Amino acid sequence: MYIVSQPKPLSDDRSQALAKEDAAFFPPGYLQFLGQFGEGTYRGWMNVQLPDMEVLKPFAEYDLWEHDEDSPITAQQIGQCVAIGTTVDGDFLVLHRETAQLLWLPRLLSKGCI
Repeated sequence: MYIVSQPKPLSDDRSQALAKEDAAFFPPGYLQFLGQFGEGTYRGWMNVQLPDMEVLKPFAEYDLWEHDEDSPITAQQIGQCVAIGTTVDGDFLVLHRETAQLLWLPRLLSKGCI
């Protein structure tokens, strides 16, 4: 792995708090990765971050991504997503609790990806 920023591992207290919140909700290895490396930029492209439940709430109103019957979530559910990463291009890697989906929301495309 090519690390761009200095590793900032989570404290044991913070790791345990995240695990207690709902470890099953997060992708396999996500909490372990944060515990070992912490938040930061990896390979100069992917920004791994602590779960952020607020960042996408305003995006639900902007209709940035197209939604149809094949979409894993609705436009309104964008605001319910939890961001766990971003790219330097402005894409979001998010989780949606109700649908148990891990989603890629690209900035430069109008349709999200699974």
